Amino acid sequence: MKKDLDFNTVPDQEKTILLHNQEIVLDNPKPLRTIEESRKEGINGEIITEIEVPTMIKGTDILKKIALVDFGEDIPKEGRALIYYPPNKSELIALGVTHSRYALMGLNYHPDDLLAAVNILHPNYPVTIGRDPDNHVNYRLGLSEAGQHSKLLSREHLSIEIKDNHRIIIKDHSTNGTEITLPN
Repeated sequence: MKKDLDFNTVPDQEKTILLHNQEIVLDNPKPLRTIEESRKEGINGEIITEIEVPTMIKGTDILKKIALVDFGEDIPKEGRALIYYPPNKSELIALGVTHSRYALMGLNYHPDDLLAAVNILHPNYPVTIGRDPDNHVNYRLGLSEAGQHSKLLSREHLSIEIKDNHRIIIKDHSTNGTEITLPN
C-alpha cells in the first residue's frame, strides 16, 4: 500500500522517513555517510541508509540501528574487508571479508559484537527483519533477542531487496513502523 511519507528533515544533511505499511524504492541512492565517514565507525563501505526498528529489552525502549552498507562495485577477487577495528586508529585490523556489494550491519551494538551483527545481501534475494527467532537474519542482527520482550517489533517487521540494477526496495510490514534515514 503506498501512502504519503512522513519526513523529518535536518536541513541540507539528512531526512528521516517513517514507513508504516509502506515501501520506499531507492534508485542509485547517494550515500548517507561516505566511506571516509563510515570508517570512523569501523565500517569499510558507504552507508546508504540507516534503518531503525523499535525493540524493548528489559523494559527499556530502544531503537536498533541497522546500516545498509554499499562496499562498492569493484570488489577485488580476494574480497573486501567488512570492518576495520579499532576505528580511529592509525593501524587498523581488517575483520571479515565480503564478495558481495551490499550488507546490513548493526550500528548501535557492543563493539565486540559488531562482526557478528552483519548480514550479507545478494541481488534478488529479499531478506525479512523482525523478531522471529527462527530467522537467521534477525539472530545475526540481534533482533531475535528481543523475542517475547518486545511487542513493538513485528515478527516480520520489514523486508529489504536489492535488485540487479542496484534498485533498493524497503517495505515496512509492521504495526509500529520503521524509521529510515536518507541523505537529503
